[in-house]
Amino acid sequence: MYFEQRMRRRKDYKLVFNATDVCELYNIRNDPEEMHN
Repeated sequence: MYFEQRMRRRKDYKLVFNATDVCELYNIRNDPEEMHN
């Protein structure tokens, strides 16, 4: 099974685009393990 993901990172933030059309925004400084979006 194959799922496409794309990611953009800018300063302290990381935005992940999933194939399910659900985006995940992480604050890398406050959440380095990317557990809370």
